[in-house]
Amino acid sequence: TITDNGPGFDVEKKKEETEGDEEHPHIGIRNVKERLHRLCGGELEIRSTIGYGTEAIIRIPK
Repeated sequence: TITDNGPGFDVEKKKEETEGDEEHPHIGIRNVKERLHRLCGGELEIRSTIGYGTEAIIRIPK
């Protein structure tokens, strides 16, 4: 888990920007999620609260 105490953001509003879609792929978070899943069955979850910060949780199965 990686956390910060920055300004945070609305995850749902940013979902399209951070994950992209077939017509508008974004390399960042979407790429990391796809690689984690494809290479080791892992997952990436982003949690954020405006005014409190953001948390990135990476889960990799044993």
